[in-house]
Amino acid sequence: MLPSTPSPDFLASLREYQPLIRRVCRLYCQDADDRQDLFQEIVLQLWRAWPRYVPRPDVKLSTWLYRIALNVAISNLRQRTRRPARVGLDDDAARFLAQPI
Repeated sequence: MLPSTPSPDFLASLREYQPLIRRVCRLYCQDADDRQDLFQEIVLQLWRAWPRYVPRPDVKLSTWLYRIALNVAISNLRQRTRRPARVGLDDDAARFLAQPI
């Protein structure tokens, strides 16, 4: 279970590496709203994984954060490409399609 508030260490790391996370979001999303959604999903996954993070001298924190951000971005991209694109109909097209055959 996640704590109700993030730890100070997590928040400090998030502030430090936010530009890195935002860069990943820009690479994987063109739309500003999608980028913000992806950023939030990455932060949520980082927060969930944070208790399992064990600092090691041979692995930088930035590498660990980047890998999670990249995995979430790739998963997000796969989900978006599987979803059919939403296409709105104008009034003329809707009337045409509503006509009996």
